[in-house]
Amino acid sequence: MKYFITSDIHGYYSVLIEELNKQGFDKNKDTLITLGDNFDRGSENWEMYKFLSTLPNVILVRGNHEDCLLELINRGFPLSHDFHNKTVDTLCDVMEKYKFNISWDNFENVINTSFYKWLTSDKWVDKVEFDNLVLTHATYPNEYFPSWEKSRWANPYYNRVPNKILICGHWFAWLGRDYKNNNKTLNVELEQLRQTEEGREDLAKPFIDNNLIMLDACTTLTKKCNILIYDDKTEELSYNGKVICKSNDKEINSV
Repeated sequence: MKYFITSDIHGYYSVLIEELNKQGFDKNKDTLITLGDNFDRGSENWEMYKFLSTLPNVILVRGNHEDCLLELINRGFPLSHDFHNKTVDTLCDVMEKYKFNISWDNFENVINTSFYKWLTSDKWVDKVEFDNLVLTHATYPNEYFPSWEKSRWANPYYNRVPNKILICGHWFAWLGRDYKNNNKTLNVELEQLRQTEEGREDLAKPFIDNNLIMLDACTTLTKKCNILIYDDKTEELSYNGKVICKSNDKEINSV
């Protein structure tokens, strides 16, 4: 079986579908693994939910934005970060599709929907592993981030998993390149980069370094997403047709 791995689509359903089609994804034969943050920011949150909840083969790794969405619904009222992160927009999308009046007084109605039941179901996991390949939203729990909920907020560049290859989202891939380049990348204005197709490609491409692969393509800016493919027959992980490593590797030997 082939596993198509992506992360941080943030409500840009059309972008995901376009890239899956480009990479040859077959929903009846292949499995999609999404590493969280499927909602917020984009305008196709409902379409994302319907797609993920009806796929015959899908593995859902929970991200911090899924946590935030559940916290908002369970709390019953928004906080400032719910507006900043566009979590309120996602909830309004859901309420509108269920034909609820968009009002804070109606929050409790969402708890009885199929959306909420899906979001709280055991379909969601904290990690996926293929030998030495570890797939999480950001990183494993450690002494600084002692729970899965806290680890989903960690900076993966500085919180790698010893003797494993960490595949994650959460932190923009271009930030990984910036950290490795001693913060020189930020001297180039992001707005200038996103004006050209070449610039958007450069921003979006994964960051691959030793035992870390950061997938977050900054989809809001680039309108692109990254997809890795893991083939369990060959035990190879690839990107755009090029093998990155094998599942029993502890470091990435080729890019």
